Amino acid sequence: MRNALTILAIVLIVVAVINFGATLADGAQRSGDPASPGFFAQPNTTCLTWPLGMAASIYLLFQYIFPAGLYYAKREVIANQAQIIQRSGPPVASMVTQGRIGVLNMTGPFLKVVLYPGGLTVKPLGLPAVPIPTATIRSAVYVNSGFSHGIEIKHSSRQVAGPIFLSCSSDSNLWWSLETLVRTGRTLEEQAPAVGHTPEPVARRDAIHTLPSERHSWVGGTPESQRYGKVTQKADQVSNPVSNDDF
Repeated sequence: MRNALTILAIVLIVVAVINFGATLADGAQRSGDPASPGFFAQPNTTCLTWPLGMAASIYLLFQYIFPAGLYYAKREVIANQAQIIQRSGPPVASMVTQGRIGVLNMTGPFLKVVLYPGGLTVKPLGLPAVPIPTATIRSAVYVNSGFSHGIEIKHSSRQVAGPIFLSCSSDSNLWWSLETLVRTGRTLEEQAPAVGHTPEPVARRDAIHTLPSERHSWVGGTPESQRYGKVTQKADQVSNPVSNDDF
C-alpha cells in the first residue's frame, strides 16, 4: 500500500509540474492580455492538478525526506525501541513544545515529549516517535541564550539523529524530572522513601556522568553549579538521614 501511494504521489507531482508549465507556455503565446476572453475561455486544469501535486509533495516529505534525517534504523526497530521505553513504567512528565531534532527544526507546538523511567520519546507531528533510552543520554543541560532557552540533549543512540533541543522553561516539570533521571538513574517518585523503610542512596556513581558542576551558565537567575550543588546536597541528606547525635 505504501509503495502504491508513493508511485501515485510521484505521478501526481509530475503531472502537476507538466501541466503548470504548459499553462504558462500557452499564456505566453497569447496576446498577453489577461482580460481577453480567450485566455480564460480555455479549459485550465492547473487548479485541479496543482493542489494534488502539493499534497503529494507533502506526503513524500513526511514519508521519506524527514524520516531520512531523523531515523537511522528501520521503522520496525524504531517502533520496537519506543515500545520498550513506554513499557518501562508510567509517564513521569510530558509536554507539547517546539524544538529541533538533528537538522530538523520544528517551529511551533509540533513536538510531543513524554518522559518515562526508561527514557524519552519525542514525537514530531505526523512522524513516528523518536526514542531515546536513558542509558544512551550522554548529557542533558539547560541552555538559556538570547535567542532560545530549553533543554539540550546529547545522546549516543545510533538509531536516531541528535542532538535534541526542546524549548521549555527552567522550572518545568520535564526539565527537573529529566535532570534527576539522567543524574541519578531514578525518577523523583522512585527516590521518595517509603514509610518505615530506610532510604537507599540516591546518587549512583555510575550514573553521575552528565550535567558537570563546572558549568556556570545562568539558569533562571541561579548558576547551574549552585543549583546542582543544592540537588546533590538534598541527595546526601536523603542518603544520610539526620540523627539526634548531629544536634
